[in-house]
Formats: sequence, C-alpha cells, structure tokens
Amino acid sequence: MEINSQHNDIKIIQNEIEEKKNNDLKQRHPIIWKYIQNPYDINVWNIINEANRKYEQNKTKYLVYSCRFMCGGWGDRTRKIVAAFFLSLALNRTFILDMTWPCSIEKFLTSNFISWSISSHIHIRNISSSSINISSLTLKDYSLLKSYHEKYSIIYIQTKDIAYFDLISRYSQLYQSLLNRFRLKHEHMNIITLYPLFYELLIKLKPYLQEKFNRINLNSIDSSPLLCGHLRIGRNPSNLKDVVFPHREQMNITILKFLLSRPGRVFITTDSVEVQQLARKLFPVSRLIEINGTIAHIDRDWNYLACESLEKTILDFHALSFCNLAVISKSSFGHLAIMRRINPYEELYLYCNGIKRIRNQDDYNQYKYSTC
Repeated sequence: MEINSQHNDIKIIQNEIEEKKNNDLKQRHPIIWKYIQNPYDINVWNIINEANRKYEQNKTKYLVYSCRFMCGGWGDRTRKIVAAFFLSLALNRTFILDMTWPCSIEKFLTSNFISWSISSHIHIRNISSSSINISSLTLKDYSLLKSYHEKYSIIYIQTKDIAYFDLISRYSQLYQSLLNRFRLKHEHMNIITLYPLFYELLIKLKPYLQEKFNRINLNSIDSSPLLCGHLRIGRNPSNLKDVVFPHREQMNITILKFLLSRPGRVFITTDSVEVQQLARKLFPVSRLIEINGTIAHIDRDWNYLACESLEKTILDFHALSFCNLAVISKSSFGHLAIMRRINPYEELYLYCNGIKRIRNQDDYNQYKYSTC
C-alpha cells in the first residue's frame, strides 16, 4: 500500500515538474520547486525515476549507508546520508539506508519521493562474498573506489569523513554523467547546495510523527514571525556524554535575551533542561513553542534514552526549517536544518562569543568550532 501511494505521489509530481506550470507544486513542495528553477534547473524527475527504478529491480548493485553503531548526531548522519546518496547516483547504484543505531530509523521516518528502505532488500545483509565496507574515502581515492565499484555488488559506506562531494566534483568520469542525466551542474555539486534537495527527496516523517509535528502549529494564524534559537551547550547535566564547548558559557542567556527583544513566537531547541527552564521563565506561554521529549545524545547514550531522544531530535530538526529568524550554535545540526529554508540566509545569526550575522556560507565558515 505504501509503495502504491508513493507511486501516485511521484506520478503527480512528475506531471507538475514536466509542465512547470502548476502553482500547487510551489506551495506543496517549495524545495523541489526551487531546484527546478534557475540557476539550478535540475531534472529532479529523472533523479526520482532512475533511483526508484533501480530500487524496484532488486537485482542491481547497491550502495548502502550503514549506521549500526555510533555514527554521529543527526546533523552528521544526514550529511553522510545525503553524500552517500549522491555517490550512489554517480556510480549508478541502488541506494539503501540501513540505520539501526540507537534503534531503527524506520520507526520514525519513511521514504518520501525516493525509496531507500532496507526492509525490501533485507537479503543483502546475508551477502558477504561480494560486499565491501568502506571506512575511509578521500578525494584522492578515485582509483580505489573504481576498483570497488567494478568488483563488489554491495558497497557499505561507514566513513566518518565526507569526501564524496569533493571526489565526484574532481573527476569528470563521475560529474559528467550527473550533468548528462540530471542537468546537475558542476558548480552546484557541493553539500550545502544539494543537501536540502536530497533530504527532501529521501526523507519523510512517519504518519504518526507528522501528525504530532502538525499539532505544534508552527505556522501562525496572525502571521507573527517564528523566532528560533538552537542552543547546543555541549556537556551538561542533561547531556553528560557530549563533548565540552569551552566558549559557550554565556550562550544561553545571550541568545534568549536576543530573541526576547524581538516580537514573535519563539521556538527553542537545546540539549539542556536548564535552558528549557530558563526559556519558560523568560517567555510567556503565548510566545513559547516547545516540543516535548527526552533529551539525550542519540549516538553516545547506549540505552533506551537515545532512541526516545531521536524522535524529539528529528522533530526539532524539521521545526527549524520553519524559522523566520534563527540564531544557531556552531553545529551541523542547526546549520543543515536552517539550510532547508527556501531562503537559508534570511535573518540568520550564529552564536560565537556573541551574536554574529550570517549572510552567506563564507560568513559561516569563518567562525571555527574551536572558537565558538
């Protein structure tokens, strides 16, 4: 039933993309609309069609993003998922997402326009004679990758470093094929540009979680702006297994006071119960939007708390894409969530020993983790 429903959705969007005339596409799928327009002009339908055709054939070569033990927070994971999917397109392989740490990702998420579930291809877990686990892949490893591609039916990607975009954009054997098949231009082959599109094509909340998300009412009836604060404190009493960020002692009060000075509703996502409590003291109930749930590190808490926290983490991540104004910590979680906005740099600020205005990617990159 889910596959048939997905096919119907794809057929609808195919017609809309090919005609480029239906205003409903812009309203219902603004990210896809953005990428079929100039300057991108990407053939999104070809990406959807080709990826799903390979998935349904059930006999093709696979590229699997595998996360069975400690593979980072949500920002790092989705960065790797998107990069692995991009590599699967370049290698013309079926993309599969196999994430079971701290629990199955399919408890919370389902395929959006492109199928990726391991459930329909579970047999590949039993194939070891023609599979390889890649734990390191740099932009200099094209020859190695080529040999793996020719020799193995299943390539498992478990790397910590993301060099796939650099690797693809460096070698014409890879990027020329993407241009010919999907009109993916070389200058757009970077993770910041393509992350929002690929995330949208791959990821959708499960129905029960989408209903929960809808009840948050992020879209205001009175058109008041949504002001967001992403406060990743690091190691604290609520999150004892995270790393220490030595320059964030004043972050909580600085960001909350900044948001307090602006009119509008306020959404706070944080790894600290103390920050939650402070926000409740500063903002009236009529202004403050909260997503209830467990605070824990989804990668480092080796118990049921990590799985419970994963649901809230995903909801928080999706909520940030609705912000009219956002102040984020230096973190891939906040950064990538905000990049999913149609105008990602509109009213964007970064905390780095104070509130810094971010107008483009160069602005963001000049502030280093070691100093923020």
